[in-house]
Amino acid sequence: MAVAVSRTPSGLTCKPFTTRRPRLLATIGATAQRTSNSKSVSKNGNTEPDMDLDVAALGKYAGAITLQTGIMSGALWGLQQASSALAASESLPGGVEGADAAKWLVTAFFLVTSIKSRIFSPLDASRPTLKGEKKAMSDRKRPSWMPPPVTFPIVWSTIGLLRGISSVMVWEACGRDATALPLVVFCLHLAVGDCWNHINNVERRAGVAVPGVLCCLASCVAAVAAYYNTDTTAGLVLAPSAVWISIASLLIYSIWDLNGRDPLYPTKGESELIEQRSSA
Repeated sequence: MAVAVSRTPSGLTCKPFTTRRPRLLATIGATAQRTSNSKSVSKNGNTEPDMDLDVAALGKYAGAITLQTGIMSGALWGLQQASSALAASESLPGGVEGADAAKWLVTAFFLVTSIKSRIFSPLDASRPTLKGEKKAMSDRKRPSWMPPPVTFPIVWSTIGLLRGISSVMVWEACGRDATALPLVVFCLHLAVGDCWNHINNVERRAGVAVPGVLCCLASCVAAVAAYYNTDTTAGLVLAPSAVWISIASLLIYSIWDLNGRDPLYPTKGESELIEQRSSA
């Protein structure tokens, strides 16, 4: 048993260390618990975020892209059934030919899908509003050559129109088959783009947005190549999309470079901050 030594007028006395030991052990235990549960602390006393890789976030991104591509492929199959049924009709109300009605249906589908593909996304793939983009510009440094915020909705609307037109051209070039492989590749590109919108605009992970936008660019180039190999004109109509995403990639890299170069992978610390923002 541990003892405590103290000096008295009559000399040295020894007392059992029974009262101090529990208190000391409790203090040590509490300190160890706080250390194990806390994040690392920098020299100036500020808490640093957890920089460990968030594997769950990577799984969420991959799963969302896979699921959205599957949902859109299923929608293509449904479109094929509906358009085939219309095309088989000799005459429709108003004297409309079945083949014409089928083309109108397909055109409407690809225009809506090209502009609002996020309706198929399991993630929140909202694009920034003009007001939100102006606020973001005040929060983060932007390169001097960045276009004004009003440019982005105009360009993206134009890109959406070109996507729809080129997709209808590919549909016709493939014998009016809505399930043709080039159209599935196009849907994959849209799914990757919506996932990137979630990362960049909703989660605001500036670091992850860099490899994310490069994946978006790669998927766009693949779609352009698939369209070009099917119908040359369709590929050329879709090509401006790849040009614009190339510019966007340079912009995303520049913003990342100007603002401290966050990790290029999702971290657990970022995920905690995102969860706090969403619950606030």
